Amino acid sequence: MTAVAVRAPAPTIRDEQFTLHQLAAVAVIYLWFIVKFGIIEQVYRPPGAFSTAALPAFALMVLVISPRGSIARIPVSLPLLAVLCWTAMSAAWSRDPVFSQFQIRNEIPALLTLLAVVGTLPTHLLRRALCWMYYGVTVLVLFTSLTRPESRASPAGLETDAAELIGWRGLFGHKNGLGIFLVLGLMAILAFERRRGLRTLGAILAIACVISSRSATAASGLLVALMTWMWLGALGRSTNNRDRALFTLVSVAAIIVAVFIALGLMPAFLDLYGKDITFSGRTVIWAESMKVVSEHPILGLGYGGVWYDLQAPITAGLHRQIGFQAAHAHNGAIEVLLEMGLVGLVLFVVFFASILRKAFVLLETPARMTARWALACCAAIAFMSISEVLFQSSMLGFMALIWVVLARSEQEMRADATLPIETRLGAGRR
Repeated sequence: MTAVAVRAPAPTIRDEQFTLHQLAAVAVIYLWFIVKFGIIEQVYRPPGAFSTAALPAFALMVLVISPRGSIARIPVSLPLLAVLCWTAMSAAWSRDPVFSQFQIRNEIPALLTLLAVVGTLPTHLLRRALCWMYYGVTVLVLFTSLTRPESRASPAGLETDAAELIGWRGLFGHKNGLGIFLVLGLMAILAFERRRGLRTLGAILAIACVISSRSATAASGLLVALMTWMWLGALGRSTNNRDRALFTLVSVAAIIVAVFIALGLMPAFLDLYGKDITFSGRTVIWAESMKVVSEHPILGLGYGGVWYDLQAPITAGLHRQIGFQAAHAHNGAIEVLLEMGLVGLVLFVVFFASILRKAFVLLETPARMTARWALACCAAIAFMSISEVLFQSSMLGFMALIWVVLARSEQEMRADATLPIETRLGAGRR
């Protein structure tokens, strides 16, 4: 009789014992998200010293108690380091060096120590931690938006002259912040939650909160993320090169048709979300910002060198030409060009491409759900960046976290490949 190895189920919360290091590491991740995404910004905004010193110090303490050998396995992205180094260097030519230095101290140390902590954790724990964070935020949004009138409207911005913008935001500072955060959360729930009932409930509630935010940016990102998710699922079911070639051809045709349909439906979509053909003045901001970019194309004006000092000649001139006080360029690529120049944009594109490359490599491996999560999130971020600034700050950190999770998945698969076949068959599903 031949012995047959049976695959054991993946460990659950009830049967897994968490170490002090793991619990503290998850706390670092949650704190970073709470601060950088402004999850409770309405009720509490931590002082700048928290991001500059306290959070990095806490992360370093977690690294000190990490298991032996785990620090050596922390993956390092050279393209990301290039982006961060160029960002730090830009303070030397920034038009607002004081604010640039503040932004750099506020962002880079916290991000680097966060990624180091994430790199010491097993990926199954990271995936579970992300799911439970999104569950908690979704419940918080539902509770606060239903019980607090101020959580059902955001402060007026460039979109309107009214006193407020109607739409759920929970305790976030703005409805766009809530919508974008939960679009990314939905992808994590679809990819990582194994319990069908909880996955369905979590997805429905997340979609309901995104729609209730009445954020046009989030609504478009939700549509792109779901379409990418379903497309990748269909691609994964193609079993040979002929099927995949046919599927690719059909996909291209479907995209072309979808573009024409979207253009036809755009007026109705804009009217539904209270926008106009200028996307609430965004086209004006883009045009005037590109004029400034043309004057400083290579280096840009420095990270944080535009928009914050309202009396600075460049900022005042932009506001005068635009006709109102814009907070930023309202476009990810244009904002990078303004602040980091063409060099900064090229470095970012290389980093973004490195995420896509890792994800596509993992699509045909046991880590395919992680790859689908990464690609769906990247597609949503790229599309939403057309109208919002999503290539810097907290969103750059989120993309860096995606890269680390992908890299750790690769490491774990290589480690599994060196184990005896009996051990591999008995391991839980990644």
